[in-house]
Amino acid sequence: MNDTENFPPDFSWAVIKKDWEKVPYTIEQEQKLITISTKKLIILLETEPFRLTVKNNEGIIIWDDAAPSGIGWKSQELIYLKKMPEDEHYYGFGEKTGSLDKRGYYYRMYTRDPPGYQEKADPLYQAHPYFIGLKDSIAYGVFFDNTWETFFDMGKKFKDVYIIGAKNGELNLYF
Repeated sequence: MNDTENFPPDFSWAVIKKDWEKVPYTIEQEQKLITISTKKLIILLETEPFRLTVKNNEGIIIWDDAAPSGIGWKSQELIYLKKMPEDEHYYGFGEKTGSLDKRGYYYRMYTRDPPGYQEKADPLYQAHPYFIGLKDSIAYGVFFDNTWETFFDMGKKFKDVYIIGAKNGELNLYF
């Protein structure tokens, strides 16, 4: 997703695999809804406003945009709001301080070497814009492929929404 009509050529410094296995899918299109179905996932794309929902093959919502917006831009800054179920937990982000469960934390992905960092120092040496969401026995992973300074607000600002953002660039996510 991009805030302009012109996409630059698809390129990634982080994703080197190019020969992905083809997954059979079907597409159904209604007035403002596109449904893409595979054997394991159902992806619902609302076109006005643009919103994304991912369900498993049992119809259970795994990943859902926060209403009423979802994705937006403020000047060149990208902001993506996702619903944060009360009983979902988040793990990952590489070398970050704090507890293993990242729910309630805010992290910047911007590499630096802070001298004598404390328990809640951020950012640190590396940037790993990847996390795993876990609710009941359902898990998913999200990788945000964006080389600009990015951030993840995992419920620090709003208890029922987490935010993925970047100073610039496109929303290029791997789910």
